[in-house]
Amino acid sequence: MTEIHIERLHSYHSFVFELAASFINTPLHKMNQEIMTAMETIGLRANVERVYLYEYDEENTLAINTHEWCAPNVASRIQVARAVPMQMIEEVIECHRSGRVFHIDNVQQLQESELKNYLLQHNVFTLVAIPLLVDGKCLGTIGFESAQSTRQWTMAEFELLKLFSHLLTNVKVRQQTETALLESKNYNDVLFHHSHVPSVVIDLEHYRILECNDAAIKIYGLDSKEQALHQSIFMFSADIQYDGRQSKEASNEYIQKALREESAFFEWKHIRPNGESWDAEVHLIAFKHQNRQLLKYTLFDITERIRREQLLEVRLRIAEFATNHTLDQLLQKTLDEIEQITESQIGFFHFLNEDQVTLELQMWSTNTIGSMCATEGRKAHYNIGEAGIWVECIHQRQPVVHNDYDSVPHKKGLPDGHAPIVRQLVAPVIRGNQIVAIIGVGNKPRDYTSRDVELVSALADLAWETAARKRAEEEMKALRDQALLATKAKSDFLAMMSHEIRTPMNVIIGMADLLAETPLKKEQKRYIDVFRRSGEDLLNIINDILDISKFEAGRLTIERIPFNLSRLIQDVSDLYMHQAIQKEIQYSSHIHIAEGFFAVGDPTRIRQIIGNLLSNAVKFTESGSIRLIADCLMEDDGHLCLICRIEDSGIGIATEKLQEIFEPFSQAESFITRRFGGTGLGLAIARQLALLMQGDIAVVSEAGKGSTFVLEVRIDAYDSEKDYITNLSHGKHKKSIETNNGKPLKILIAEDSIDNQLLMKAYLKNQNIKVEFVDNGRLAVESYQNNEYDLVIMDIQMPEMDGYTATSEIRKWEQVNQRNATPVIALTAFALQGDRELAMQAGCTEYMTKPIKKQKIVELLKRYRGEENEDTNH
Repeated sequence: MTEIHIERLHSYHSFVFELAASFINTPLHKMNQEIMTAMETIGLRANVERVYLYEYDEENTLAINTHEWCAPNVASRIQVARAVPMQMIEEVIECHRSGRVFHIDNVQQLQESELKNYLLQHNVFTLVAIPLLVDGKCLGTIGFESAQSTRQWTMAEFELLKLFSHLLTNVKVRQQTETALLESKNYNDVLFHHSHVPSVVIDLEHYRILECNDAAIKIYGLDSKEQALHQSIFMFSADIQYDGRQSKEASNEYIQKALREESAFFEWKHIRPNGESWDAEVHLIAFKHQNRQLLKYTLFDITERIRREQLLEVRLRIAEFATNHTLDQLLQKTLDEIEQITESQIGFFHFLNEDQVTLELQMWSTNTIGSMCATEGRKAHYNIGEAGIWVECIHQRQPVVHNDYDSVPHKKGLPDGHAPIVRQLVAPVIRGNQIVAIIGVGNKPRDYTSRDVELVSALADLAWETAARKRAEEEMKALRDQALLATKAKSDFLAMMSHEIRTPMNVIIGMADLLAETPLKKEQKRYIDVFRRSGEDLLNIINDILDISKFEAGRLTIERIPFNLSRLIQDVSDLYMHQAIQKEIQYSSHIHIAEGFFAVGDPTRIRQIIGNLLSNAVKFTESGSIRLIADCLMEDDGHLCLICRIEDSGIGIATEKLQEIFEPFSQAESFITRRFGGTGLGLAIARQLALLMQGDIAVVSEAGKGSTFVLEVRIDAYDSEKDYITNLSHGKHKKSIETNNGKPLKILIAEDSIDNQLLMKAYLKNQNIKVEFVDNGRLAVESYQNNEYDLVIMDIQMPEMDGYTATSEIRKWEQVNQRNATPVIALTAFALQGDRELAMQAGCTEYMTKPIKKQKIVELLKRYRGEENEDTNH
């Protein structure tokens, strides 16, 4: 049963109890209207279309429709079919006479009969009807109907109807009893000849029983009337009532109310002579007989309802407790609840292993640990062949009760420190054909009864379900923690590998670029081009692997910055147009976006996706054509949808392989990898990026006939190019550097790699710059404190003190000494999500990832000199 169903049942119980309190205080002449009001409230709460009440007139063989409520737009039946011949609904009557619930899930599926014709005639699709029973006799029925469509009746709806039927039965009995009492001159005749309800008359002075009927004798668990007469009513009451008050104290309140208002209604805990507890609804009436003030009360056994409510409340408390407590705490809480509900002083829970032989003591109750058992043994294992009588429930596969523990033979004694056992109840938890656990309680002040067995068995099942669910949750948490540790280890490894690979790659690609700027022979230039191209290919592979890692870890985020949309697409198109021309492939682009149109989104990732699709088109097309079509459409919600369509006449993709191409490390055929190369990561990354931008990539292709890829991503329009430029120049520490009439900029570069220092010197040659190098963060801080610099370029991974710490120390020193913040550019070979944020938190102004091209360094210097080009699309 789900927590939602449990809460709904609890709500229905409370609701019907409120109705009962209302009914008991309603005069008989107003009862019909009270029933109609209740039926309407129940109908609306349960969302049914018709609620009806029939009384069975056995003498005239008629079912009389006495009350009916219908939802709006549902026709009333009471006006046209108030009395129905019993033979027409004989199936319903016979079911109710045997005490069973009658329900039909779909009237259309019934065999042809008078009942089916009658129901269809009155537009009944489904129904459920519960009998009104008094001492085994069926007085009528209360039911729900669906008059517009079929529906499945839930457990909660069955329970609501059942509770309401009990309430109506009690009302009917009360009507019969009180009517008879009012009409009779002799209350004794009414008490014994007209009522099947337990009834008792007591005197007001001593609260002693003056008279009672046979039903009262039976419900009190007595053998004769003599055992009840002249006894105090408190002899049959529990010491403490539901609200925690003594019975004598609580009774005064209800008696005074009956004297003031002629009647009172309440619930009362009782005790039978054998120690069995039971619960009753009590209707107390004050009246005079022969000028003597007397009290009469009737009893309605609600033990089963109270038991269900107690179980429901325990379920709710345990379910709430389970959300933020461990398995051991949860089991102890469950045992404490079972102890309380059974009035026990000992509670224990054992798991039984799959071998069905070995028990493991999992938990004791709080009271057991605190005052009943000082022996060690938790988590201990027991062989059931060596254990005492407390494991008999395993051998018998059913609950076992010992109410006289001392007299039980074959006991094996108790361990040192264990309190004496007086009574004991142990129940097994069975799943399939195996016993999975046992739960036991002990030392109740009175004998354990069948009711205790039912409670412990039900709560034992609850304890197992809760424990199994909690164990699964804790196992899942452990697996999740392991996965997170594995993901962190993978991220750390990738970060380190990124640093270790990018650092020499920075030198390799940088030096290749510098060589390309020197006078070279044609053959040498070709070698350098191969050198540079291979370096770029290796860098792309590294970037792809890092992107896949970010996706797997859920750490890749999409930026939202303004950019020139039309120019971005044109720049990407121009790049691959040259590659296509080199392969003698016809290339055309059709960009239906106005020049200078600015959008808000992630330009880097959009460029990456379009570049990947165009790169594949060029790679897999040997001859023919490639066409790029780009457009931007306004959606209904005000956002823009960028649509890029790339068509090629290349090798195509077999239909059955179309979905595989978006999987990491996957290509349509193995020969493609051998022939064209590549890691198979590009399309997987492109699609994931598109999905992150609330879009997707679709493909239409056929082997040998080319492919068409369609990219859609969501972006937004940007209103002002002026605001865009202002936005670009915003930063926490960023500022232009005063050139002071052409005086060289003074730059501090912290870089531990000698090769990278050499590369930076070459990059900055002829740039009117004075450069100082240090090879760790500690020296960078010391040099900054002793000199004045216009700009700091800070490597992150360095010995003695890393770049983050060095930058943070510089910022602290600036604040203490009231110095303006000098721009600090983070230069790192790391490239994982979060590195940029760490750099910004440390106080860096910008963040750049190796390998660094010479052009980027030159643009950086221009920007900080205030020489930045106003064209911001780069």
